[in-house]
Amino acid sequence: MIIILIQDKTQKLGMTLIFIKQQYEKSLFSKKRKYRKIKMKNRHNNVTIIGAGNSGLAMAADLKARGFSVCLYSHADHDSKWRGIYSQEKKLTATGCLNGQWTIDLLTRNLKKAANFSDHIFLALPSYAQESMFHTLADHITNNHIIINLNGNLSSPLLTKKLKGTSPVIVETNAAPHASRAMNKGDVHISGEKKFIPIAAYGRKIDAVHKKKIGALFKCDLEWFDNIIAVALQAYNGVLHPAPTLLNTGWTEAQNRDFLFYKDGLSPSVGKIVEAIDAERLEIARRYGYKNLRTTLQALQGIYGGESRLISEFAQSAKVYESIKASSDIQNRYLTEDVPFILVPWYKLGIKVGFKAKTIKNIIELASVMHDKDYMKTGRMPPETNMATLQPDMRYESATGHSPPVKPGAGSPQHV
Repeated sequence: MIIILIQDKTQKLGMTLIFIKQQYEKSLFSKKRKYRKIKMKNRHNNVTIIGAGNSGLAMAADLKARGFSVCLYSHADHDSKWRGIYSQEKKLTATGCLNGQWTIDLLTRNLKKAANFSDHIFLALPSYAQESMFHTLADHITNNHIIINLNGNLSSPLLTKKLKGTSPVIVETNAAPHASRAMNKGDVHISGEKKFIPIAAYGRKIDAVHKKKIGALFKCDLEWFDNIIAVALQAYNGVLHPAPTLLNTGWTEAQNRDFLFYKDGLSPSVGKIVEAIDAERLEIARRYGYKNLRTTLQALQGIYGGESRLISEFAQSAKVYESIKASSDIQNRYLTEDVPFILVPWYKLGIKVGFKAKTIKNIIELASVMHDKDYMKTGRMPPETNMATLQPDMRYESATGHSPPVKPGAGSPQHV
């Protein structure tokens, strides 16, 4: 009798424990399902940034300030700024045009986690790292992704070649939305915010819905072009950086000769060469049917404001340039990136339409001699172009519905 009672109580206790376990699992499943619903509901507010350099950190600060959830990815071999943020309890601090401190929602060196965090991916990569990153990233891209290739420099065709049966939306810009400098501890100083940037899709066609989604990620206006060639021909770094860097090499290599890149380095005489490069750029664009692209001076005035007749005058007076120091190393990105990834494609695009850009070629050759490289041979090849399919009419669209102000610069010739 006693044994039966014990067994009966044991069975009841066992059934009670099973019931409690079932209720717990049901509750846990409900919480997980609720979490997934919340996560999916807010997924449109998530943004992934690949690259934790100047433009990546500035973009992260910009998005966080506007209420987005941000994942910041950095490759383990280039993560000094990323580690700086990690050491500050994942906090990113911005100074300058944007002031504040925000916690990065996901700080990772796992590319799969970064790609899964959001359908919106910003590529904020140096040009030399684009192709290798595309190879790794392609494994994690789906048809739902929208990839925004900042400072694309005609690299989007390389990404599409790496994709494995997927067809995401890919757009390419001529620049990052900010003039910025990443600091040692992972902080970022933003010296200027652009009012507009040119942009174009590559591969898969996009509609007004996609453009609206992409536009919501930017604070500035977007100028939509029909082709990434038109966007690449507006990569103004190719005009502004290589020539002044080469022509101020003596200052760069001299000991104890710290100088400001624009205010000191872009003098009136240097400015003449910069203007000649700009004129050749516009002639190449004209031969591809893009007859109304801005001069570099017009673009700078439209982006940052101000009035000047010449690029050299703008460099002396623009607040955004007043404290930017020149690199102390001649092996810097103004040459190692802007020559092979901007000037070389420009020159080769010109050759395809029967135009030899002599000044651009001279800069490429001087940089090649200085760096013991053949940039003309190793630089980026522009994509194959069917001239019959180009539609050079620029379609401007903006979030605010108005065109940014542009004032012609008398000292910047439109064409050669």
